[in-house]
Amino acid sequence: MKNKIILFLLSIFFISINNQAQDLDSLLTRGNKVFISSENKGVIKYSKEKIILWNYWKIVEDVNEADIILHLDATWSGVYKIASYITTKDDKIIKRFRTDAWNNFWSGAKFNVKKGSVFGLFEQEIIPYVHSLE
Repeated sequence: MKNKIILFLLSIFFISINNQAQDLDSLLTRGNKVFISSENKGVIKYSKEKIILWNYWKIVEDVNEADIILHLDATWSGVYKIASYITTKDDKIIKRFRTDAWNNFWSGAKFNVKKGSVFGLFEQEIIPYVHSLE
């Protein structure tokens, strides 16, 4: 009997976590407003450029107007590595993306390593994830 109660409580716990994740994912829908947070101005610039080309989210300059916040932390160690995650305005993490050195400067970035890294992050991680929710 005790095992059944524990199993029941665990089931309720995991169902509630799954429902919360689905609710947070709904913030990633087309037309929602995104604020880009980064200490690197170039990363912000190229993220805005890619979001405009993607034409899925609207970019806002005021964090208070945003539905979601895209956090980007770029480090240079011979290549740009970008750590990224998306949160709500109250800092609930919606999704963390894989940190990698995005080697995408050959296609469309005109040999700009920073731009290529940002575009690679969007093309290989962010855009496929968001589209998988549709």
